[in-house]
Parts: sequence; structure tokens; C-alpha cells
Amino acid sequence: MSLEESLVAHCSPTLAGLRAANLFPFKPEDTGRFIVQLKEWRSWFASRGLKLIALRRRDRAWLLYLCRPDRLALDVTDPGVSNFLRRMGYDTSDSFDGLLRQLSARLRSRSGFPHEIGVFLGYPLEDVVGFMENKGKNYTCSGCWKSYGNPEEAACRFSRYHACTADYLRRFAGGEGVKQLTTA
Repeated sequence: MSLEESLVAHCSPTLAGLRAANLFPFKPEDTGRFIVQLKEWRSWFASRGLKLIALRRRDRAWLLYLCRPDRLALDVTDPGVSNFLRRMGYDTSDSFDGLLRQLSARLRSRSGFPHEIGVFLGYPLEDVVGFMENKGKNYTCSGCWKSYGNPEEAACRFSRYHACTADYLRRFAGGEGVKQLTTA
């Protein structure tokens, strides 16, 4: 799967402006070519107010993160989220980019995912904390993640994300590329 196809398959809700961020693994066939493409996509996304980052590399697999920094920067300055991140060991006086560097360092030093990653993906704090406190059990709704709040709201949100992805994959198959599908 090409990088562009992976972006559509894994990041359609972020491309469309429905979600603040998406995360996906990518294993390029040619690492040198991939690095060139990554730089090109980073530049193009930056011109549209999005950020594409390689958070981690293990062997030949990369963990890529596409986000809308303006939306997430507002989320992480929310007092509840900021206090949560501080309790998780983050220096919340750092900039949003600094918080992403802290997250990236945690991802590189661990084999799994730190649970607070949900905050950086735009999950409601209630869901991130609920997942941690319940060890992934007792959720009210499961979809793109496990929700611990209102199940109807979560199901509606997940349905919108799935419909967006299906629509974007159909449009991509019809010849539209990421540049045509990205909402500024």
C-alpha cells in the first residue's frame, strides 16, 4: 500500500476535519524514497494547517501521526487534560510540539502505547481515563476506541468516522488524491 493510500485508509476523518488526529503504521518498500515522500507530504500538510510526524521507527516500520495541531493545542490546554497530562509525567509548560516530542520519546522507549496517547488522538478525556481505570473493560460503546461516556453519542461519532472513511476510499479509488480530499 502506498503512503497516499495509507493516509486515506487510516486518516480520512482527520483529512476531512472530523477528527483532530489519526495514527497508523507504515512499512515502506523503499525507505529512502519514503523519507523523500514524507518530507514532501509534511510540507504540503503544513501549508494546509496539518502536521504529519513520524513518531517512532522500529525495524522497517514507522508509526505515523497526522494531526490538526490547532485543534489539539486547544484540547491539551483544557485544565482537565492539562492536569491529566501532568499526572502522567508530561511537562505541560512545554509547547504543543514539545508535548508531541515527549509523546514520541515515550513511544520510542516502550514496546506498547502509553494510554495517554488517546488525548493526542482527540479522544474525550472521559474515555482515556475510563480505559485506564477499567483496564479496557466495562466500556459503554466500542468503535474506533472504547468509550466510557454516552454510548449513543459515541456510536454516532464512530458511525460518522466510518462513513467518512468509506466515502474517501471510494473517492480515492475513483481518482481523487489526498490533496483533493483534504479540508483546510
